[in-house]
Amino acid sequence: MQADRLSILRVLADKHCLKILTIIANDGNVDSHALQSTIGFSKKQHYSRTQHLIGCGLVKRKHGIFSLTSFGKVIYRSKLKIDAAFKEYYTLKAVDSILATKDITERNRKELINNIVIDNGIKMVLLGGQS
Repeated sequence: MQADRLSILRVLADKHCLKILTIIANDGNVDSHALQSTIGFSKKQHYSRTQHLIGCGLVKRKHGIFSLTSFGKVIYRSKLKIDAAFKEYYTLKAVDSILATKDITERNRKELINNIVIDNGIKMVLLGGQS
């Protein structure tokens, strides 16, 4: 079954699915029983959430072992970028406020971003690079 964008976003919006996805991403191959006991879900909650993740193509299960699919790895990496943006939220608001003044030079803008933004990926986005 191929998932659509909305299905993926719904799964990522479910904090329990996200918790499962994170555990699988961080631990690599996770046994079904270990996953269920780590999270503390009932069998029904565990099965339902893992089925959503499998149905969206983020996770695969083979012989009771869960792991991320290639698609799941890419989506999880994107989730980490979103997490980084949230950590920098107030810094980014400050950057926007400072850049709203028309008197700042391009050199000063770059220097400001390099000095106050911590995450390198976010710096690249703001400085016009790839990431």
